Amino acid sequence: GNIDVVENVLDTIKDWPVRPQLEPLIRKGKGGWYVDQKLVTREPMQTWLSPRRRMMVIGDASHAALPSSGQGASQAIEDGAVLAIALELSGKQDVPLALSVGMAIRYADRPSGRQSIPCSNG
Repeated sequence: GNIDVVENVLDTIKDWPVRPQLEPLIRKGKGGWYVDQKLVTREPMQTWLSPRRRMMVIGDASHAALPSSGQGASQAIEDGAVLAIALELSGKQDVPLALSVGMAIRYADRPSGRQSIPCSNG
C-alpha cells in the first residue's frame, strides 16, 4: 500500500543529508505519486542505420539517456541538423552516403561505454 511505497522512497534517500527536510513532505504525498522507474545499462547500438542505409534511428532511440535528463528531443534536433546538412551535400541520389556520414558524425559525438536507459518494471 501507500505506506510501503513511502517507506521505499525514504529508504532510497536514507543517506541523503537533506532527508530530514524531505521526509515530512514525502510522508504527506500519496503513494501513487511516486514512480519506481528501474534503470538498466546496455551496450550502445553498433549502428543506427538500417541494413540498406535508407533509414537511421535518431533522438532518444539512439542516444540512451535517463528520462529525467530531457535529452531525447535535443539529441533528435542535433541529429536532424546533421542529417539535413549531409543530405543537402550528398543530394537525393546518395541517401545511404548521407546517412552513413550523419551517423559517423553523431556516433563519434556520443559518450563511450555503457549507457543507462529506462526500463519498464514488466
